[in-house]
Amino acid sequence: MRAGLTMGALSCVLSGVATAQCGWSDRFAAPGAGEGVNARIYDMVVHDFGLGAGPQLIAGGSFTAAGSVGAATHVAAFDGTSWSAAGGSGVTDNVVFGLASSPNWGVVAGGAFTQIDGVAARRVALFDGSTWWPVLDVSTGVDGVDGDVYSVLVHDFGFPFSTVLFAGGLFTSAGGKAANNVAIWDGGNWFPLGNFPCGGGTAGGSFSGRVDALCVFDDGAGPKLYVGGFFASVDCGTPASRVASWDPFTNTWAAVGALAGTNVYDLIVFDDGAGPALYAGGDLPGMGNVVRWDGLSWTTVGDGLNDAVRDLLVYQCSGAPQLVAAGHFTASNGGAACPRAARLLGAEWVGFDDAGAGISGSVGGSPPIGLCMADFDDGEHLEDLHIGGIFNTAGGAPSSFIAATCACAAAPFPMINGEVAVTTMGDVDDAFVLSLVDVRPPFPAPNTNWRAPMFHNEFAPSAPSEVWTRANLGQVFGVCLDTASPPNIYVASTSIYPDISKVFTPDGPGAVFKIDGASGDISTFLTTGSGALGSATLPNTGPALGDICYDRFRDQFFVSNFEDGKIYRIKGGVVVQTLDPFAADNGAAGLAPLGERVWAVQVFNPRQLYFSRWSEDGASNGPFVPDNSIWVATLNGDGSFSGATAKVIDLPPESGQFFAMPCSDITFSPDNKRMLIAQRTMVGGTESLAHASAVQEFIGGSISSVAWTRTGANDHWVGAYVGHLNAAGGADYDCSLAVFATGDALRFAVGAYIYGLQRIPPGGNTFGAGATSTSQLHDMNGETSVSNKVEIGDCEVYRPACPSKVWWYCSSKLNSLGCYPAIDAVGQASASMSSGFTVSCSQLVGQKLGLMFYGTQGPHAAPFQGGTLCVKPPLRRTPAANSGGTPSACDGALAVDMNAFAAGGSNPTLLIPGTLVACQFWARDPASPSTTSLSDALEYYIDF
Repeated sequence: MRAGLTMGALSCVLSGVATAQCGWSDRFAAPGAGEGVNARIYDMVVHDFGLGAGPQLIAGGSFTAAGSVGAATHVAAFDGTSWSAAGGSGVTDNVVFGLASSPNWGVVAGGAFTQIDGVAARRVALFDGSTWWPVLDVSTGVDGVDGDVYSVLVHDFGFPFSTVLFAGGLFTSAGGKAANNVAIWDGGNWFPLGNFPCGGGTAGGSFSGRVDALCVFDDGAGPKLYVGGFFASVDCGTPASRVASWDPFTNTWAAVGALAGTNVYDLIVFDDGAGPALYAGGDLPGMGNVVRWDGLSWTTVGDGLNDAVRDLLVYQCSGAPQLVAAGHFTASNGGAACPRAARLLGAEWVGFDDAGAGISGSVGGSPPIGLCMADFDDGEHLEDLHIGGIFNTAGGAPSSFIAATCACAAAPFPMINGEVAVTTMGDVDDAFVLSLVDVRPPFPAPNTNWRAPMFHNEFAPSAPSEVWTRANLGQVFGVCLDTASPPNIYVASTSIYPDISKVFTPDGPGAVFKIDGASGDISTFLTTGSGALGSATLPNTGPALGDICYDRFRDQFFVSNFEDGKIYRIKGGVVVQTLDPFAADNGAAGLAPLGERVWAVQVFNPRQLYFSRWSEDGASNGPFVPDNSIWVATLNGDGSFSGATAKVIDLPPESGQFFAMPCSDITFSPDNKRMLIAQRTMVGGTESLAHASAVQEFIGGSISSVAWTRTGANDHWVGAYVGHLNAAGGADYDCSLAVFATGDALRFAVGAYIYGLQRIPPGGNTFGAGATSTSQLHDMNGETSVSNKVEIGDCEVYRPACPSKVWWYCSSKLNSLGCYPAIDAVGQASASMSSGFTVSCSQLVGQKLGLMFYGTQGPHAAPFQGGTLCVKPPLRRTPAANSGGTPSACDGALAVDMNAFAAGGSNPTLLIPGTLVACQFWARDPASPSTTSLSDALEYYIDF
């Protein structure tokens, strides 16, 4: 933990977390030993009464004691530490079955009671935090309903309606008026729903029309009330099986499909990435017990569950909603153990712990059941998903009728191969600005919200100041990883997000922060200061920094500075050298002029640092303005700048554009055959816009050439918005050569906006629908109801397990059988590993002697034995070996494990990290004019 940082509160919206960091709570043993209760909990709701106590978890059921409170009869309040009676006496004369939260009326309770806390109230009552009130019909003087209430709901439909209360259960009148099992209270009077003479409502089924579930859902034709239960008809005779809707504007009922099964216990609205939809859980064994309504029919959700579902909940994971379920089930229909509580991950229901322990323990002859859930964050504990029901064990530990855990899927930390680090704008202090996203397979359906697991160090950090929020890091854009195991993460301060969010920590706009790869803790790597050689400071008055990259060959960093247009070389945590590649800095404070700004920086090989020049943008462009471009700086053997720079390419505009936006990120493929650049839409100063930037790929460069050519018109289209030029400035390859790009408007549909990370498959995508129909899309904050334009930043894929960095070059010689011997490499060249990097040659004449010669002076191209010598002398060679195969066929092959060869001590140079090795195979070919064969060549570098 570093000094001088603003202390940021932990966000109440939680992210994914590794299993070791969150499990089942051990706080809820039976009363007297813990904070459990002594009998069933039927429902729970979270409410803040505005009395200074903050949010509380209100529980209702058949219990008579909660924690140390002996007079908590059927309803009680939990503040995260202890229980208290809900009201003065805490005595209710019968069971509480349903609870709801209302900003107008506090907590609404429904049940079998006729008196609550000494107040006469028939089955429905309101609680304002201190007093219970009956729900009275002013026209009749009669309160409540005449039978049990199992579900209550408060909703505001807007004009001309005020806020209304719905009650559902098993009753025949409300406020003294005929009402069958469901009724509405408008704040003064009770009314039936539907046909007034007969009382409307529900009827039939195994429990005479009983209603268990109430939910409001807008399918695009306006909001309606949806009811679920045991019924078979509505509104005095209209057939409706288990689910029906009531239109408040026309007072009419309609069936919602036809569900086979006993009943529906719960209804909920959930957006799985394809838009909001209605979900139902119940005793529906033929459909997996949890189903989704698509407007025409019900379909099973995921692989389904093997027994009844009693409750569904939308649980927030870093703003990304996740569907969770509780009930009678013990496993998914796919075989995953999830006793009585499960979460939906992609198309699979899974449990909340690796051991599959879940909720268990029969009580009083009843099997264990999860009856209700609530997402309650007390700010003190990790476990915020609370589950109530009938059980005495959770996760193998005592847990009396209530349990707590966390339901989010986790992005692993420390980082593992295939994760992506992504920067984003923070619009408030406790917003996350750095995320780890787990984008490994299996991949979800394209063009939907992936909801990939994320991590932001919010679970059990060493201190609140170590969470990766705006308060603790300020606004950051550039991100890179070093080669430590696990890798440390570095982020650079930025000013490119909207003006209202140009927020820096006390370290200033020239700051770079290091995230410890093992602990997640934040420390200041560079701060704002003079920028003098030998200091850990960068000069900056507010423009902040461009990009940061790590040089794995020399264990150093390069940082671009928007203040003065210079690139800073950082080694040992201090500035050791600068490069001012364009016009010399004049020393004036403020943003460097166009044409002098360096943004993206990336090391290609031990000899080259690539960087981008920002010459034009949306505010200054045209035929007389220099193009935005990519340049290269030559590095000396020690990693220092030689002073030589050269232009590589002018960025080509896309079709319909007359210039290309500035490049904010450069990356190279694992095999070093491809270069990827990401643009960001900028307009004047450091102001971001959107929808005019591309991700472009180039091929053909090598360690000795900067002759890159475009792979296509644009085979990496970003986003769904018009033109598919929605790049936000970050892009990187994974090991498969899939591209991860940050972008705006990846999906652009009302209520289903996706802004964040797009996975473009290997080989790219196509313009039009193909831009997203083959891509996976991940919204970075999980909130798809609104757009997050210009708030997405840079990204970096962690890929330590990718193939070795190699460059193929030169041409092989045609042998006597008409074949071209081909060189290849598999694995990682390493100075510390005794095996694992094999250089091979195929298509040699069979049963002939051959060998590989190599050198460390670079590539070469000189006539040699009828072909080309591709390795610059002096040459070294490996021992000769037989190619095997058949003498008259091109099935011969040779292979050398160069890690083992180096470990044998034959050449000490092969044990020096960063060494570049060029190699080529030679073999006997008596039938050819020169009697020899020559392969093409490759160059590789030796890693640590």
